[in-house]
Amino acid sequence: MAFPAQVAAPTQTQFASTVTSMPVTMPASVTSGNRLIATVSVRNSGTWSTIPTGWTQLAQQLGGGSASQLTIFEKIANGTEGGTTPTWVASVATTAIWQVQQISGAHASTASEVTTSSGDATSADPPALTPSWGTDDTLWIAVAGHAAVSAAAFTAAPTNYSGFQNNGASSGGSATSVATAYRQLNASSENPGTFTAGGSNRFWAAATIGVRPVASGGATPITFITYRPPWRS
Repeated sequence: MAFPAQVAAPTQTQFASTVTSMPVTMPASVTSGNRLIATVSVRNSGTWSTIPTGWTQLAQQLGGGSASQLTIFEKIANGTEGGTTPTWVASVATTAIWQVQQISGAHASTASEVTTSSGDATSADPPALTPSWGTDDTLWIAVAGHAAVSAAAFTAAPTNYSGFQNNGASSGGSATSVATAYRQLNASSENPGTFTAGGSNRFWAAATIGVRPVASGGATPITFITYRPPWRS
């Protein structure tokens, strides 16, 4: 077995003014068969009236007080996505911040699984996740989004999580941020700790994503063969 891996730091796209049409920048180079995970935090909640072809919405979570919204999408890449800007359309004009991650070594036919949570406090707490595939070399991705009156940011990832990246978009008193980090852990479930945030962060939504590895299941068993010389019965 081998863990799925984040290919590079997430690619970010920000919309600092309120818009409905959002052309989102993909990583500069995308390999066919890799998995793309797009995460967006918006200040004003609504639905997605247009989702680009090939993308699936995995989860959506209102923030505490219904004042923000976190949505996660996924696509198996065909190799033509590099440097493109597929467009999502929101039902409500909003500020928004996107991150797109490219994952190698993911299972070809098993969708990533997600659980979500929300609250109204400074720190955002991604919930526990128990994927349907059981114990495996899973890539766990912790996500947090929030709305605030200023561009205050998440400042640290949960303990044992790497690749922390925070991005934000702000228009006057309408700010939103999204942060992600990951952990490779062979386990049947995972409960990340909290994202540390600035004091003005509120109305958060969080998620835990599990990405199944391409070679799932246990290790190949070792078979012991007893050798008997030909002169022995």
